Amino acid sequence: MLFLMPTWNQTVTETSSDGITTLLRMFLQNDEPAEFVLADLLPNLRYQLNENGLFGVDYHRIWDDILGIQVTNGLPVDVTKLGLPVDTELTYAGPGIIASLRGRPYARINFNEKSLIKEVVYLENTAQSTTDIYDDRGFMVTRRVVAADGQVLQQTWFNEQQEAIINFDVMAPSDERVRVKKNVGQFKKLQYASVADLVHEAIGHFIANNVRDNDAIVADFSQANVAVLQGLNAQIPLSFLCTNLQRQTWCSEQLWQTIIKQARHMFVLSATDKAALRQLLKQQELTRKVKIGYPYYTNLELGTSNEETEMVMYLRTGEPGAEDLDAILAVLMRRVLEKEHNSLEIETEAEVDRVADALVSTFAAKFPNLPKANKGAVRMVLVSSDQMSIMRGLQQLFPEPDEPKTASDAVMLAVAPAEKADEKSDKEAHDQYVAALLKIKVHGALSSTVLQQRLNVMRMLIDLRTPTDKYMQFKAISAGIPQVISRPDELVVEEENGWVLSAKKPLSDALNYYLDNLHNWNKSLVYSVKLIQKYMFDNQTKFWKDRVFNDGAEEKVDSLRSGN
Repeated sequence: MLFLMPTWNQTVTETSSDGITTLLRMFLQNDEPAEFVLADLLPNLRYQLNENGLFGVDYHRIWDDILGIQVTNGLPVDVTKLGLPVDTELTYAGPGIIASLRGRPYARINFNEKSLIKEVVYLENTAQSTTDIYDDRGFMVTRRVVAADGQVLQQTWFNEQQEAIINFDVMAPSDERVRVKKNVGQFKKLQYASVADLVHEAIGHFIANNVRDNDAIVADFSQANVAVLQGLNAQIPLSFLCTNLQRQTWCSEQLWQTIIKQARHMFVLSATDKAALRQLLKQQELTRKVKIGYPYYTNLELGTSNEETEMVMYLRTGEPGAEDLDAILAVLMRRVLEKEHNSLEIETEAEVDRVADALVSTFAAKFPNLPKANKGAVRMVLVSSDQMSIMRGLQQLFPEPDEPKTASDAVMLAVAPAEKADEKSDKEAHDQYVAALLKIKVHGALSSTVLQQRLNVMRMLIDLRTPTDKYMQFKAISAGIPQVISRPDELVVEEENGWVLSAKKPLSDALNYYLDNLHNWNKSLVYSVKLIQKYMFDNQTKFWKDRVFNDGAEEKVDSLRSGN
């Protein structure tokens, strides 16, 4: 059995790109036994599983063990079961309800992403707030008291009978802040220094009773998981999957060495990360544990982009404020302006205004006789998906010409026709501007389903994110499209299936190479098919089985150029 420990937050979100989740899918798809072990409380777990098509998978909830919760199902709580005072008035307001008592706000009832009750925040005390959090099985699972500065002062956890089981008090002595209130027989102590210590004990108990010698655990490498897993390797071969080494700034050099000394493997997603971590560790008995392991797999999902008239470029922006983004945007927008049947789709969370600025300045250089466009209107057209909003943006695109303020102004306009731009030329420029603007769209992150639909018609992926997004790389490989990335990567071979940007290898050359020459694009497709065959889910499942169960040798990341 493979036990997998993800790090999920409390919101109901898609986890298709989560490496631990993908490993579970991979094993189950290949009829290999695997299940989740969930160390976090996760009150919305059933919604989370359903959102990701995982409702029927096996899982074990560590907090159910701690609190002695026996129920696995139940209906979500409704307003009538919240225990509000009988004369409370309810007003629906946005994603929730305001509960008022004698004309004053008493509590705010917040909904989760599925419009069901998630929590009740009481508003009576301005110095601190009390929040009741509800499990999706229909009961309050914890009550938290938080100071105005965000510090948790007290927290109590309950079972499904609303019995208080565990209590945290920040004012208690440092080694007694977490206290057992009920079911004391299942705990080794009655007081703990931290919640992490309590969870650590519960995971150890789970391992002792459920995990056998030929089983294995792979955990997402996160600060939360490390806190509850350290020291448990004596009981089970434990491996970590680190999908983003750059974000682990909380982990000191000494802690890295301690963690990897205890771990069976530390899997990373690139040769760059492997080299960086091995340099940090230095000792050979530790460095040999650091290995490349892709938690994703390919599918034969070749799209129809080579049959489409329109050649769509898909750009994913990098970190907010990246210096090279303006130049990248200018190159892409000039191509949309100058090349027929070229369009641009941009995925970004924080750079929409910057995209609008780049478009206004780039288009202004192309159409010097037109007035400077209204940035707000440009932004509306870029981000809107409904036709009414797009039409409003287009109507506001250019400012209206100033009306003559005096009789003499009117006379000057009438007698100076040479100063007026040719109306036909203006109309053509305006139409070209609008046509090009409509070929550029901006949006946030897409769901896995929508992303696959879009990749089916994309001609090229330009991903500026660092480190390179391996999930997106596997999606691009599966779709058979070339990738332009910002730093070298094992899955991209220059002028085969992609392009690595540099001073000597600018984006304009990559666009010319793949979009203006079908032979080069087809060569990339052939190379992608080889990668698809190499990283199909059955091969990837065998790879991971060999590593986590049999301690197999590290995969050699070959170039496929020679047919290896």
